Amino acid sequence: NKPVASVCHGVEIPAYAGCVQGRKMATVPKCRFDLEVAGGIFVDAPCVIDGNLISGRTYHDSGSFVGPWIALLQASIGQPIASSH
Repeated sequence: NKPVASVCHGVEIPAYAGCVQGRKMATVPKCRFDLEVAGGIFVDAPCVIDGNLISGRTYHDSGSFVGPWIALLQASIGQPIASSH
């Protein structure tokens, strides 16, 4: 149950690996068919979190995506991620 992130066409990787059955995910409309054929649930939102899986539609949604992704990573390792500042 490691954290997994997917943006845009990245949904194709967990879909092909059989990891999206019953899972909600965001992706570009072009990949919706592949997600749904693999058993995933398409959500048209800038950021979708389903357990250890976080997904976004495109890089344009990074403002909505990056914060929750960092929080998920921090929770998985049990400590804050160091800042470069």
